[in-house]
Amino acid sequence: MNAGFSQYVTDDKFCAGLENGTSVEQGDSGGGLIIPKNSINNDLRYYIVGIVSTKDLGTNIATFTNINKLRPWLNQTVLSFIEEGYCPPLISNSVELTQCNFNGTEVDCKKPTMPGTKAKLQCKNSFHGEFPYPLYTDTECQKNLTWSPLMDSCLGKYN
Repeated sequence: MNAGFSQYVTDDKFCAGLENGTSVEQGDSGGGLIIPKNSINNDLRYYIVGIVSTKDLGTNIATFTNINKLRPWLNQTVLSFIEEGYCPPLISNSVELTQCNFNGTEVDCKKPTMPGTKAKLQCKNSFHGEFPYPLYTDTECQKNLTWSPLMDSCLGKYN
């Protein structure tokens, strides 16, 4: 790790990187670090443990914001949407909303929305689906306050 980079490793972050040179890149900030874990009934589930924050230039080391350190804020902010009966906002660095409506009336899906709200999503210009063509998804805010179906990942054009 470069000496100047250590100032970015604060108590709410952790470092991660692979020895094979694979690492986060410019534009990955805000992306998640996901780990697989078996649930009680042995189903494999994936959990977000970190959010890309910074990268040590010239190395494969990056800092990730530790999700556990943010739990009080997440509980207060995100769970307040659930308690109030709303789906969380659809906000992403790689996905754009092309349409959002509730009972035929246009609404702002970048804010919490009610079940029954429908949105049309697509990869932003500098991103693409798993194959190099535009990816579109229709999704809906469900009664359980989640969006379904979830959009496949939008990858940077150079991935």
